[in-house]
Amino acid sequence: MRGVERPIYWTSLLVRCFLGLAAWSLSEYTDLVLVEDAVLYERQGARIAQEWMAEGSSETLALIKESGREAWVIYWLLAAFSFLLGGARALPVLIVLFNLVTAWVPVYTHRIALLLGVSPRGALLAARIVVFSPVFAFWAGALYKEGLVLLALNVIVYQGLVLQQEWRLRSMFTLIAALSILLGLRFYLAVILVPPLAVGLLLGISLPRRSLTIAGLVVGLILVGFVSQVRDLLPQDSWDLLTQIQASRDDLASARSGYLWDVDVSNPMAALAFLPVGALYFLAVPLPWDLGSLRQNLVIPEMLFWLSQYPLIFLGMREGWRSNRRGSLLVIAMTLSMLIFYALFVGNVGTAYRLRAQIWLFWAIFAGWCRDRTSTARLGAPSWRRVPHAAPRAPDPA
Repeated sequence: MRGVERPIYWTSLLVRCFLGLAAWSLSEYTDLVLVEDAVLYERQGARIAQEWMAEGSSETLALIKESGREAWVIYWLLAAFSFLLGGARALPVLIVLFNLVTAWVPVYTHRIALLLGVSPRGALLAARIVVFSPVFAFWAGALYKEGLVLLALNVIVYQGLVLQQEWRLRSMFTLIAALSILLGLRFYLAVILVPPLAVGLLLGISLPRRSLTIAGLVVGLILVGFVSQVRDLLPQDSWDLLTQIQASRDDLASARSGYLWDVDVSNPMAALAFLPVGALYFLAVPLPWDLGSLRQNLVIPEMLFWLSQYPLIFLGMREGWRSNRRGSLLVIAMTLSMLIFYALFVGNVGTAYRLRAQIWLFWAIFAGWCRDRTSTARLGAPSWRRVPHAAPRAPDPA
């Protein structure tokens, strides 16, 4: 890590550990239930570790991976931690170990911002949003899989931006590894992101014709291999996909915190007509007057903050389009792909709050970009403009 990244990492680690341990303490000693998923992951991880120690392999992990839709990566990671601890079951210790990994998320946010051409100050502002905003810190700190999902997303985008500037085999292998990890966490995310990622790479790479041809062949082979890997998990056609989305949305909307429960997205025209409304709700709920359960009310102050950031985010996107079109295109296309899917799929306030962190993770960069440009213009100082291909590339963590 470079000097400026060390405080980002350590502050991120402290904030996540504090929130994670606080959530565990409240769940352990009060009636609040804040770490239910963490308890499930810890139990399964300990079981897998015990099977490893007793038999050398784990039938439990094999069954989880065989399903194709379970987040087997987090079970494997927690099992590895439990194995190193000799099979001991200590959720607070696992929370700290887990956050040693997920605390890298804002560090990668900082690196992505620099690669896009954001000034060091704007990149630091973006990283601070990811460090302190509870939507990022809590879901990672409380041992939810979202921490690993956000890290995988950041690594994918970072390596994609690196590959736009220079074709490096190491970066391609790292990107493939991150996609494979994402496939083992939220498989549909990997499916959604591969097309815009491939297009962003092929359109954005500025290489000699021969190297570009090689790059295109490599990307094509990756796509073929990826499709063959997820083929059994995907619906047969678009109608089957929309039918599955409709069923999932009905299930989510039927909960106490559900919204727009009578929506039909089971055919392409209906889905297209609902898309703007679904996107608006997904990005805005819970609104300040939508008082509900204690957990829902707790996120309203943070929601007010993000509502105030949307104008800055869109202005930052405009600045990104002007300053680094190919890099911004990659990031914007990937976030829009996620937004379209979630706008149709999600019908529940709690689920929307958790999943839109994946989009806010990158929009925080544009918010930091706009904030820095605005303050620089106000002071009358010259603006930072970084040439994309000259942006520094910090080494990846071992």
